[in-house]
Amino acid sequence: MEHSAIDQGGTLNVGVRDHLVFPEIAPEKSPVSFSIGVSVVPKVRNRVKSVEKFAAFGVPMKKDAPVAKGKKKKK
Repeated sequence: MEHSAIDQGGTLNVGVRDHLVFPEIAPEKSPVSFSIGVSVVPKVRNRVKSVEKFAAFGVPMKKDAPVAKGKKKKK
């Protein structure tokens, strides 16, 4: 997972493209395919502190990804 999955407010957003990745779901009993989005909102509303908290909890992150303070808007 990349650090870009964490927004400025510290929220971690993860998406799963297909719900059939879960072994509990039988493909033959699921006529519709759909994706799942999960947002983890920490009490800490700071991106840098959130990255540290998620790392302490063991959330896998790319080691070479820098923690950017924010993206500049194009004019």
